[in-house]
Amino acid sequence: VFREAGVKRIFAEGGVGTINPLLDIRDFLIPDDYLDLSVRKDVGLDSPYLLVMRDSLCPEMRQELIAQTRKFFSGRIFTRGIYANTDGRHFESPAEIAMLKGQADIVGQSICPEVYLAREIGACYAGLYYTVNYGEGLVKTWSHQDLEDVFYNDAPLISRIILAAIRNLAAEDKNCECE
Repeated sequence: VFREAGVKRIFAEGGVGTINPLLDIRDFLIPDDYLDLSVRKDVGLDSPYLLVMRDSLCPEMRQELIAQTRKFFSGRIFTRGIYANTDGRHFESPAEIAMLKGQADIVGQSICPEVYLAREIGACYAGLYYTVNYGEGLVKTWSHQDLEDVFYNDAPLISRIILAAIRNLAAEDKNCECE
Protein backbone atom coordinates (compact mmCIF):
# COMPACT_ATOMS: atom_id res chain seq x y z
CA VAL A 1 0.00 0.00 0.00
CA PHE A 2 2.78 2.47 0.90
CA ARG A 3 4.63 1.70 -2.34
CA GLU A 4 1.49 2.15 -4.44
CA ALA A 5 0.72 5.43 -2.60
CA GLY A 6 4.22 6.73 -3.38
CA VAL A 7 5.26 7.08 0.27
CA LYS A 8 8.80 8.47 0.52
CA ARG A 9 9.21 8.96 4.29
CA ILE A 10 8.08 6.78 7.18
CA PHE A 11 8.22 7.90 10.80
CA ALA A 12 7.80 5.20 13.41
CA GLU A 13 7.28 5.43 17.14
CA GLY A 14 7.07 2.93 19.90
CA GLY A 15 7.49 2.00 23.50
CA VAL A 16 10.64 0.02 24.22
CA GLY A 17 12.51 -1.56 27.08
CA THR A 18 15.83 -0.19 28.20
CA ILE A 19 18.94 -2.37 28.19
CA ASN A 20 21.46 0.42 28.72
CA PRO A 21 21.68 1.21 32.46
CA LEU A 22 22.02 4.92 31.61
CA LEU A 23 18.45 4.98 30.28
CA ASP A 24 15.45 5.45 32.54
CA ILE A 25 11.72 5.18 32.04
CA ARG A 26 10.38 8.11 29.99
CA ASP A 27 13.68 8.80 28.21
CA PHE A 28 13.56 9.19 24.43
CA LEU A 29 16.01 7.48 22.10
CA ILE A 30 16.32 8.13 18.37
CA PRO A 31 18.41 5.13 17.24
CA ASP A 32 21.00 5.24 14.51
CA ASP A 33 21.24 1.48 14.04
CA TYR A 34 19.56 -1.80 14.95
CA LEU A 35 20.17 -5.48 15.55
CA ASP A 36 17.60 -7.82 14.01
CA LEU A 37 17.22 -10.81 16.30
CA SER A 38 13.84 -11.80 14.91
CA VAL A 39 13.12 -14.83 12.78
CA ARG A 40 11.00 -12.80 10.30
CA LYS A 41 13.82 -12.42 7.80
CA ASP A 42 11.82 -13.60 4.77
CA VAL A 43 9.40 -10.66 4.75
CA GLY A 44 9.77 -8.70 1.55
CA LEU A 45 8.11 -7.34 -1.54
CA ASP A 46 9.85 -9.66 -4.04
CA SER A 47 12.71 -7.35 -4.96
CA PRO A 48 15.40 -9.18 -6.94
CA TYR A 49 18.17 -7.27 -5.12
CA LEU A 50 19.83 -7.54 -1.74
CA LEU A 51 18.97 -4.46 0.29
CA VAL A 52 21.85 -2.20 1.33
CA MET A 53 21.17 -1.30 4.96
CA ARG A 54 23.90 1.33 5.38
CA ASP A 55 22.26 4.35 7.03
CA SER A 56 19.04 2.35 7.23
CA LEU A 57 17.69 4.90 9.70
CA CYS A 58 17.59 8.12 7.68
CA PRO A 59 20.05 10.70 9.07
CA GLU A 60 17.93 13.63 7.85
CA MET A 61 14.74 12.31 9.45
CA ARG A 62 16.62 11.44 12.64
CA GLN A 63 17.89 15.02 12.91
CA GLU A 64 14.34 16.33 12.52
CA LEU A 65 13.07 13.96 15.22
CA ILE A 66 15.88 15.11 17.53
CA ALA A 67 15.06 18.79 16.90
CA GLN A 68 11.32 18.34 17.47
CA THR A 69 11.81 16.17 20.55
CA ARG A 70 14.03 18.88 22.04
CA LYS A 71 11.36 21.46 21.22
CA PHE A 72 8.52 19.61 22.97
CA PHE A 73 10.28 17.57 25.68
CA SER A 74 12.41 18.83 28.55
CA GLY A 75 13.56 15.39 29.70
CA ARG A 76 16.46 13.23 28.56
CA ILE A 77 16.90 12.57 24.86
CA PHE A 78 19.47 10.11 23.55
CA THR A 79 20.38 11.00 19.97
CA ARG A 80 21.96 7.73 18.97
CA GLY A 81 21.84 4.12 20.05
CA ILE A 82 21.10 0.61 18.93
CA TYR A 83 17.63 -0.91 18.88
CA ALA A 84 17.58 -4.71 19.38
CA ASN A 85 14.54 -6.18 17.64
CA THR A 86 13.16 -9.43 19.06
CA ASP A 87 10.06 -11.46 18.26
CA GLY A 88 6.96 -11.09 20.37
CA ARG A 89 4.45 -12.09 22.00
CA HIS A 90 6.46 -11.90 25.14
CA PHE A 91 8.95 -9.69 26.89
CA GLU A 92 12.59 -10.79 26.86
CA SER A 93 13.91 -13.02 29.62
CA PRO A 94 16.59 -11.84 32.07
CA ALA A 95 19.12 -14.05 30.22
CA GLU A 96 18.22 -12.45 26.88
CA ILE A 97 18.61 -8.96 28.35
CA ALA A 98 21.96 -9.95 29.89
CA MET A 99 23.12 -11.21 26.48
CA LEU A 100 22.13 -7.90 24.85
CA LYS A 101 23.79 -5.71 27.47
CA GLY A 102 26.65 -3.81 25.87
CA GLN A 103 25.37 -4.65 22.38
CA ALA A 104 22.14 -2.63 22.29
CA ASP A 105 20.54 0.23 24.19
CA ILE A 106 16.86 -0.53 23.78
CA VAL A 107 14.80 -3.60 22.96
CA GLY A 108 11.46 -3.95 21.25
CA GLN A 109 9.56 -5.72 18.52
CA SER A 110 8.70 -3.04 16.00
CA ILE A 111 11.64 -1.92 13.86
CA CYS A 112 11.99 -5.07 11.76
CA PRO A 113 10.77 -5.93 9.17
CA GLU A 114 9.47 -2.35 8.79
CA VAL A 115 12.93 -0.89 8.13
CA TYR A 116 13.51 -3.47 5.36
CA LEU A 117 10.15 -2.84 3.72
CA ALA A 118 10.75 0.91 3.76
CA ARG A 119 14.12 0.44 2.07
CA GLU A 120 12.60 -1.90 -0.49
CA ILE A 121 10.05 0.73 -1.62
CA GLY A 122 12.71 3.48 -1.62
CA ALA A 123 11.33 5.27 1.43
CA CYS A 124 13.35 6.86 4.23
CA TYR A 125 12.69 5.48 7.71
CA ALA A 126 13.38 6.76 11.22
CA GLY A 127 11.89 6.16 14.62
CA LEU A 128 11.26 7.86 17.93
CA TYR A 129 11.29 5.41 20.83
CA TYR A 130 10.15 6.02 24.37
CA THR A 131 11.46 3.84 27.17
CA VAL A 132 8.49 2.36 29.00
CA ASN A 133 10.07 -0.45 31.00
CA TYR A 134 13.40 -1.78 32.21
CA GLY A 135 14.74 -4.92 30.58
CA GLU A 136 14.12 -7.93 32.81
CA GLY A 137 16.73 -8.34 35.50
CA LEU A 138 18.27 -4.90 35.01
CA VAL A 139 17.05 -2.45 37.61
CA LYS A 140 13.72 -3.27 39.15
CA THR A 141 10.47 -4.96 38.42
CA TRP A 142 7.63 -3.14 36.76
CA SER A 143 3.95 -3.80 36.17
CA HIS A 144 1.58 -3.60 33.24
CA GLN A 145 -0.06 -0.68 35.06
CA ASP A 146 3.28 1.18 34.79
CA LEU A 147 3.23 0.62 31.02
CA GLU A 148 -0.39 1.71 30.74
CA ASP A 149 0.31 4.90 32.70
CA VAL A 150 3.21 5.82 30.43
CA PHE A 151 1.33 5.07 27.20
CA TYR A 152 -1.89 6.87 28.10
CA ASN A 153 -0.32 9.86 29.82
CA ASP A 154 2.42 10.54 27.27
CA ALA A 155 0.77 9.67 23.95
CA PRO A 156 -0.19 13.33 23.22
CA LEU A 157 3.46 14.39 23.62
CA ILE A 158 4.68 11.72 21.21
CA SER A 159 2.05 12.64 18.64
CA ARG A 160 3.02 16.35 18.81
CA ILE A 161 6.66 15.45 18.14
CA ILE A 162 5.85 13.18 15.19
CA LEU A 163 3.38 15.62 13.62
CA ALA A 164 5.85 18.52 13.91
CA ALA A 165 8.56 16.40 12.28
CA ILE A 166 6.21 15.50 9.43
CA ARG A 167 5.31 19.16 8.89
CA ASN A 168 8.97 20.23 8.77
CA LEU A 169 10.21 17.71 6.20
CA ALA A 170 9.06 17.89 2.62
CA ALA A 171 8.33 14.52 1.09
CA GLU A 172 10.06 15.30 -2.19
CA ASP A 173 13.18 17.29 -1.22
CA LYS A 174 15.29 14.60 0.38
CA ASN A 175 18.93 15.32 1.23
CA CYS A 176 19.96 11.79 2.12
CA GLU A 177 21.18 8.66 0.38
CA CYS A 178 18.49 6.29 1.63
CA GLU A 179 17.19 5.34 -1.81
